[in-house]
Amino acid sequence: MLSRRHFIKLLSVILPAYQFWGAQSALGNSNMIVDDNVLDVLIKTLRSLQKPVCERVADRLEKQVHTFNSYDLLLRSGTLNPSDAKKICEALKRVHQNHNILLKSFSVSYNPAIGSDGATAILSSLPKDIQELGMVGCGLGDDIGERLVEYIQQGKNLVMVCVEENFFSQKLKDAVLDLKQQKTNCTIIV
Repeated sequence: MLSRRHFIKLLSVILPAYQFWGAQSALGNSNMIVDDNVLDVLIKTLRSLQKPVCERVADRLEKQVHTFNSYDLLLRSGTLNPSDAKKICEALKRVHQNHNILLKSFSVSYNPAIGSDGATAILSSLPKDIQELGMVGCGLGDDIGERLVEYIQQGKNLVMVCVEENFFSQKLKDAVLDLKQQKTNCTIIV
């Protein structure tokens, strides 16, 4: 029997093949191909930050935008600061406001300058249906704890949450780990 995580990975291989062969109607989903400009605002925002990680992610998004209805936003070790995080969040809000597109995996891990201000903006703008959230080593403390716990509780499809290497008290770590009882299919590392 396949675990949920392996099943999701299997689907991520099968669905693009269906798209390629024009089988969207067989799946009953005519929205599999994304509008041409749906991620343009995010791509432009990433480029405006003038950081190598953001440039690479923008290049990848530009290539995939025409063929998939989902994407990953992996901005690990990108020297991002709270201002950068807020700009990315504004772009995310615009992308997800009126479009049927799924952000599967989001990570700003190893951006220690993001801190609580950047994390607050991120957690308030991320769609609630992401599968993976990474905020490892982002300089976070207990002041972001309530918002983090709330986001994890509301996450519909979360299968992985990695928020270790921050400045959380044991009390907050325990509160986050207690969410495993509610999110039985979700791996939480804190």
